[in-house]
Amino acid sequence: MRSGDYSSSDIQFLDEYRRSFDEILVRTTSTLTRVNASLGQRAVIGGRSKRSKSIIRKLRRPENRGMALGRMADIVGVRAVVRGIDQQQALFDALIDKFEDLKIVDYRDSGQNYRAIHLIVKSQNRIIEIQIRTLEQQLWANESESFGEEVKEGGGAEMIQAYLTELSNICMKIEIDSSTMPSIFVSSRFDSRGVFDIYWPRLQRNFNNIPKDDLKSEKENSYIMIYDSKINQMSQMLEFAPEERSKATLEYQDICGNIDDDRFEALIINSPSKFAMRITHPRFFAEDI
Repeated sequence: MRSGDYSSSDIQFLDEYRRSFDEILVRTTSTLTRVNASLGQRAVIGGRSKRSKSIIRKLRRPENRGMALGRMADIVGVRAVVRGIDQQQALFDALIDKFEDLKIVDYRDSGQNYRAIHLIVKSQNRIIEIQIRTLEQQLWANESESFGEEVKEGGGAEMIQAYLTELSNICMKIEIDSSTMPSIFVSSRFDSRGVFDIYWPRLQRNFNNIPKDDLKSEKENSYIMIYDSKINQMSQMLEFAPEERSKATLEYQDICGNIDDDRFEALIINSPSKFAMRITHPRFFAEDI
């Protein structure tokens, strides 16, 4: 896969390997839900499996040339989105003694545009990544991902990277002082994106309005979403009950093998509801304003 010389049977192996993470993904999501509920604070939690295409891209990065597949930390991941820095720190502090084999990566003061706390957990010889983000950090990450994989990896046009740097700085200031007015800092690079005019109010509104049952539910449905990057809109969503998880992963494998990777993006997510995904994965709901 790293050399680019791989067959359909190699992809099938990769899909089967990814499915072997399902049990730890479900268990870790439940742990986060229970721990956050004990804190009495609001958090939206969901899990996802990394796309085969993204796994191969990561394996082929120059800095990962010696990395074995079994050392990749984010083949599956759990994301928790919380209101602010205090809630993020509280959830982190409550989680660190819940896992025996744990590595902590704190991106909040790393000097990078991307900001979050990551916990890399190893269980049953499988590694899973836990991301804890504030709403502001989620806003930035969603905007960055909308430019595609190359920009996410630090490439792309210089103007885009400059825009994301400015956006990261603004989000950090709002995090520190929620009364900060984004319009004070916004340059013309933001005008056409509508980040603070449209997407920031919507993300806050969705977070504040999420049903209480979604916040405390440990049972998650599986959703397959197919996103059309040509028109920037979701083209299809399939929903599976918790007991249909195996069926969902097989359907996901079949879809990934038959869609046009250059135009469509397929993602499988475990989430308490469709509404919750508007917070954990808002990019896929850009048309829902």
